[in-house]
Amino acid sequence: MTALHSQKSNLSPHDICNDALNLCETHGLVPDPILFSVFYTYFAQPDSALARSVNDVLLRSSQLSYYDVRSIYERFFLKDDTKTERLALDEKIECNVVEIVTLLGKNAENAKDFVGKLDNFGGALNQENDQSRFKVLVEELATNANAMKDDTLLASQKLELCEKEIQALRNQIQVLSEENAKDALTNISNRGAFDDALLDAIDSMKKTNKGFCLAMADLDKFKSVNDQFGHQVGDQVLKFFAKIMTANTKGADTVARYGGEEFAIILPDTELLSAHNLMVKIKHELQRTRLVLKKSSSHLGEVTASFGLTRSRPDDTPEDIIGRADAKLYEAKSMGRNRVRSDGLG
Repeated sequence: MTALHSQKSNLSPHDICNDALNLCETHGLVPDPILFSVFYTYFAQPDSALARSVNDVLLRSSQLSYYDVRSIYERFFLKDDTKTERLALDEKIECNVVEIVTLLGKNAENAKDFVGKLDNFGGALNQENDQSRFKVLVEELATNANAMKDDTLLASQKLELCEKEIQALRNQIQVLSEENAKDALTNISNRGAFDDALLDAIDSMKKTNKGFCLAMADLDKFKSVNDQFGHQVGDQVLKFFAKIMTANTKGADTVARYGGEEFAIILPDTELLSAHNLMVKIKHELQRTRLVLKKSSSHLGEVTASFGLTRSRPDDTPEDIIGRADAKLYEAKSMGRNRVRSDGLG
């Protein structure tokens, strides 16, 4: 564990910049726009959700990694872009709905007007005996009927176009929502999606009395991989680990990137021993795989991970169950790494 960095209030922009750069240096990180954006906000807004997320990582780990910071950047900076895009799509749907309502209103007025003309035509027929006048009335009725037909057809076509556009916009929102729930690098659930899934799991447990298991997993000595081979290779290792976890879980499970090189797995309606054995299986599969660098064909060496596991309790909050799984993960790390520690099984 490490102490939180001192955050002063009312810092000048110059002081904030210096503190952000110093924080990069303290954690051995080369400053780039992503790191600087996060660290600048961290010192400029010490009470913000972003600052709390940075502090959360500092409390959980001895060092901030590039992946920790990038994950925080994606959560708090890219989220705003997604929100803006979603609002734009919602506005387009609203415009289409307004147009539909206007068209329906106009069509109703036209129909009412045509009914009035029919009533007038019926009254005129009862009073007219002149054949030539009768012919004029029929021609007027035919003209009005054709105009009503054209207006109805045009309104129908416009309504169909609006409905198609609304459906297309809804599809875009669906895709956007799915993308917003995915981690950009590993394509598994991101932290936000994990938080939602954990709340759903707790809610389901309280309704059905069926418990679930939560596993926290962390790649061992991951910083050395980045230092020796670079972040691009580190990215591939993260994606590979995510792929192994996804391949060994089923549809109802949630595999998420919790932050940096740390992952989380929610296993609904699963007993602790079964979840423990599954984590051991994933651990062994990762350990026995020898990753090869494409350019040099050299082996990356043994890659391992540590796991902390717990099962839900009736009165659990998200903080409670994450805290227990995290404590077991820390225990696995302190005992030498590359192992699974489960709350209740040792």
